[in-house]
Amino acid sequence: MEPAENDLSAVRRELLEELGVTVLHVDPEVFRIDDHGSFFTIAFVRTVIVGEPRALEHDELLWATAHDLSVLELAPVQRRGLTIPLDRGTSGCTTRTLSTERRRPMGRCRVLIAAAGLTVCQMSGGAAGQVAPKGTGFQLEYLAEVTVAEDHLVRLAEVIPAELYTWRPAPGVRSVSEVLLHVAGSNFNLPRALGIAPAEGMVGREYAQSTTDKAAIVAALKESFVFLRTRIEALTPADAERKIAWFDGENTFRGVLYFMARHTGEHTGQLIAYARMNGIVPPWSGSG
Repeated sequence: MEPAENDLSAVRRELLEELGVTVLHVDPEVFRIDDHGSFFTIAFVRTVIVGEPRALEHDELLWATAHDLSVLELAPVQRRGLTIPLDRGTSGCTTRTLSTERRRPMGRCRVLIAAAGLTVCQMSGGAAGQVAPKGTGFQLEYLAEVTVAEDHLVRLAEVIPAELYTWRPAPGVRSVSEVLLHVAGSNFNLPRALGIAPAEGMVGREYAQSTTDKAAIVAALKESFVFLRTRIEALTPADAERKIAWFDGENTFRGVLYFMARHTGEHTGQLIAYARMNGIVPPWSGSG
């Protein structure tokens, strides 16, 4: 962990850097193991992610079943770390400061091994459907809805080919890249209505035309949801009825989050339509 990091920020940074996935939520620590012969204590926490893991800092990724793990050459601390959660019947396991679980319909658990020692456990199945709030409070209710929208937007951004990022349904209408950057820019900027400083370097509407590069846009989209989530999580239930100036009148913090949820949903639907118009089936829809 870096100085001043907590479990949540450390896991988000590590998984984004090493696997290219966005961490939505980190549960409390499950257990920890001392790495004998080193100064490290390895804590295991179950997390919720969006995105397909990619080997960004590893030589290889390997999906492995519980049986496969018994014949793989693993460091003792890795094997012990995998054995404990599997024996307990849980699906979360890894060898660093993290363990990940995508919230999907129940299915067989597969373990993802990265050659450099990171292990991620992920449930097989479809995309996030309905997600229950992780506690009580208006801000957690909002984040539960954002979890689903983020899952859909990121997966659409990843499945739409790079050559279609400049596609638009008609002149004067936002292109694919502009829709995605508009959502990212809103995530970086909208919380300022709640007194939250926007992300450093954020500008105005021109951000949506700042690039058409798919990799850069997908990375910005993921980063924007991490930014949004961490800022909203800092609110408390007591903030719900706080009044702020809003366009030609007043609104509450709760009302602003309603607006933000509607805004994200509107553009999620827009991007679904764009995908369908180009013969692309949303990844969570199966064959249809």
